[in-house]
Amino acid sequence: MKLLLAMLLAAQASQGKKIALVAGIDTFADDAWPALRYAEKDARDVATALADDFDEVRTIDGIVTRGRLEAELADLEATSDYDTVVVYLSTHGTLAYDDAGQLDRVLVLHDTTKSDPRRTGLAYGALTARLERIRARQKLVILAACHSGAGKSKLDPGLAAELSTLKDGFFSEPHLVTGEGQIILAASAFGETAREDDKLENDIYTHFFLKALDDAFDLDEDGAITALEAHHYARRETIAYTGGKQRPTLTAEVVGVDPIVLRGRRVRLGRPMIAGFSGPFVGARLEVDGREKGVLPGTFVVEDGARRVRVFRPGAAEPMFDELVDADAGAVVVLDDRVRREATPWRVYAGGGYAAVRGEVGRRHLPGYFVVGAGARYALQERVGVGASVYGTQMGQNIRLLSGDGVEVTAPQTIGLVQVSADVAVQFYSVEWADVAARVHAGWIAGRRRVEVSTVSDPDRLVSHPFFGAAIEGTAWPHPMFGVRAEIAVDLSLPQVDGELRPTFGDRYGLGAVARF
Repeated sequence: MKLLLAMLLAAQASQGKKIALVAGIDTFADDAWPALRYAEKDARDVATALADDFDEVRTIDGIVTRGRLEAELADLEATSDYDTVVVYLSTHGTLAYDDAGQLDRVLVLHDTTKSDPRRTGLAYGALTARLERIRARQKLVILAACHSGAGKSKLDPGLAAELSTLKDGFFSEPHLVTGEGQIILAASAFGETAREDDKLENDIYTHFFLKALDDAFDLDEDGAITALEAHHYARRETIAYTGGKQRPTLTAEVVGVDPIVLRGRRVRLGRPMIAGFSGPFVGARLEVDGREKGVLPGTFVVEDGARRVRVFRPGAAEPMFDELVDADAGAVVVLDDRVRREATPWRVYAGGGYAAVRGEVGRRHLPGYFVVGAGARYALQERVGVGASVYGTQMGQNIRLLSGDGVEVTAPQTIGLVQVSADVAVQFYSVEWADVAARVHAGWIAGRRRVEVSTVSDPDRLVSHPFFGAAIEGTAWPHPMFGVRAEIAVDLSLPQVDGELRPTFGDRYGLGAVARF
């Protein structure tokens, strides 16, 4: 199996091309943006470092305007599915409000104006939208810029003053979304300063990123230096060099093997790696199979196989992340992706099923019936959620009843029911592609049944009674947001039949679609 995986990796690499687009901007038409010293040199150094391992390195020489950059990005849309695209940009960054009043990060280009940076620069949202249109499945963007108002960034004074009055200050971070197969590396965390350095004669992060390539920082020992390995090295060295004042970040949707090779080629399956870079992982302690591996963010090599991964916030006794992870040879498990998936508090589902009522009540009054409906659930904790659902039916069926003179007859019946319930669910099994939960619920059934036989003493009756139950439900997730849900439930209903309470058991089987957000 491992030999087959290695062959597939080699085959895929041979089918695709590796294309890089690099640009650095030292000077700007609007004097509001101070000149940079090493941005253009950064771009030249990156182009030189990638030249031997990439099929094509495109450098935007001269004046880099928004129009030129967008045209170059548009040209990359013609790539094939098997290609790898790397985009490197070294420039100023700033912040601006979009049309909806939301704060957005903006890259400053030569013709970006201080008065309208969002429409004359390149907003991150516009950048990621352009990346989505590039056909290549593997895309890496390296942004040597920041949005703190210092270093390689500048903010409008009015905006800076407004941000300083916010409760969370600069750390009300604009949301950054990536598509599948995209990795975005940033020289600093949001609100921090990205710096150029006269001693290094480069952007600090860029310098150490390139050093990872030159020093062959092959963490998993597969023969290749990948984007995550280079970022791990550059992040560690940047933090040390700046005394913790600059902490590069990573945003990614990476599944399976770290896909983007920057230097060398894979000659063997690498050792599996577990990585955590952003958000809740900063400063957290990583433990694998009960052994401490180090402090996140970063990337750590582990042994092949199923591993119990636990992450602890500083000073916490209980783990913030505790999961059995399949660490296959050659793969990297990005914990950030798992937390983003788990941090979706809402599930909405719709579908149908079949309900069967047992015993005499079922035989004489309410045989099995089909239902359709929908529901929603909100996660109170990582594995505990509360929800509500509404199901209903309108159908005809045959039942066996006693007529007014005591004779059993077969009669057609029309029935309409609405079933409303509330539930509490506990998820006891979860992997990347599926989860299973146990549920308890309670609710009320109400409706009307009409029997089409004149000899029956009560042909038209209201149905109204409570029910209680428990269920097992499982969901498969072929897509991060959309899944297929199945359930098996056992219910105890408490109907009144002929003025007498008749506790009755029943079971339900359901199948439907579910979305989480």
